[in-house]
Amino acid sequence: MVVIANLVGMFNFFYCEFLPVFANNKVEMRGRMDERVKLTRSRTALFWSITFPGFGQFYNQQFIKGAFFIFLEFLVNLQGEVNRAIIYSFHGEFSLASEVANWNWLLFYPCIYIFGAAESYYQAHLKENQSFAGARFIPFILAAMVGTIGTIYGLRWGLGPIFNGLIGMGVGAIIGRIAMSWIDTDIDTD
Repeated sequence: MVVIANLVGMFNFFYCEFLPVFANNKVEMRGRMDERVKLTRSRTALFWSITFPGFGQFYNQQFIKGAFFIFLEFLVNLQGEVNRAIIYSFHGEFSLASEVANWNWLLFYPCIYIFGAAESYYQAHLKENQSFAGARFIPFILAAMVGTIGTIYGLRWGLGPIFNGLIGMGVGAIIGRIAMSWIDTDIDTD
């Protein structure tokens, strides 16, 4: 019951406080040396999804999808013992992180996380431009694949399942971004 009350409070705070701030399509932030960095709607949705799966969907005002992604995140997180693995990883106890993780569930986490981010980015980009080049999905696909592979290799070596998965996601996204530019140089790369 406490979890439901927390979710309702989090949703109210998110909906009432943050959505009006980002209601327009462009948000300007101050960057280094007072240069302005323009956040497009698609990038803002992507950042919200990276913060927590489902928040990007809420930003896009797709509340049922957002609730579904939050439910999936909680389900996989609880069943996979992801939070305990994260705690052990941050304490440098990588072998304990590998032991407490339920690998049957943990391997779904990178894919759900990245799919939520890709879906919110896609929907926000359609609202902005009404078109979407298929090659834009390559960084997301490779981030999910390499992140899952990194998680698997975290079982025995490296920085455990959590950090290996995160590093794998980053490497996959970078490789995907490079591959995207090779495949179609006409894509507008936000």
